[in-house]
Amino acid sequence: MIRLNWNILTLLFLFSYSLTIPIATSADQLNDEHYTKEHATLLQILNQEDQDALSDFLHSHQNAQWLQEEDTKASIINTLMYEAENCNDDVILSFTNNNITLSSRSVGSPYHFLGYMTSTDNIAECIDIFIRAGIDINATDGEGKTALIHILYSHHPDTLLILERLIDNGADPTLRSEAGLDLLHYSLLLHSLYSELIFDNEQKDDDTFINEVKRMVNLTKRVNVMFTKYYTSKSANIDINRI
Repeated sequence: MIRLNWNILTLLFLFSYSLTIPIATSADQLNDEHYTKEHATLLQILNQEDQDALSDFLHSHQNAQWLQEEDTKASIINTLMYEAENCNDDVILSFTNNNITLSSRSVGSPYHFLGYMTSTDNIAECIDIFIRAGIDINATDGEGKTALIHILYSHHPDTLLILERLIDNGADPTLRSEAGLDLLHYSLLLHSLYSELIFDNEQKDDDTFINEVKRMVNLTKRVNVMFTKYYTSKSANIDINRI
């Protein structure tokens, strides 16, 4: 039997695959360069938090197809929430008023970033702004995870308050990710993980680490109770297989 070298097989595969890739024309290249320039300009405006410049830019690009593309929307959300931390009402409405949906199949929605903001004072206001703008509170990311799951993993000091506020405004903790897990499943997994960390590190002198681990154990306990209350309040027939 003939045995082919894996390197040869890999090269053959890459060569055959390359034959199926369309070669960009000069016009395609010019469009890509224009898109890159315009995209960079938009992100710069967002970082500068220049509302007038943003309004002018979006108005002059009302029918631009690239503004509706997934990669563009993902970078907008990332810049708004992670880099600029901008929950300005006018900024958010500038996008929604121009029919640009602030949700992306890769990063989710602005809700997904709430737990990673350094300023805790305006998170409640941000949620209200997102609701007024009609941003889907149950949008999911590329792995099917909701904002609730991301916030649970964020280690934010006000995680429970953020989760409660989102659920009170329509976030559904029973929605499952592509892995088939909902908020309760992820909370139970975290609880098990951090409980083991306490057991494995209880003799160590790193109080900061141990205190944070204990805080997460306590947080996941409270999330589990919150989930149970939500479930029973909806008069759901609890399926023991979900636990």
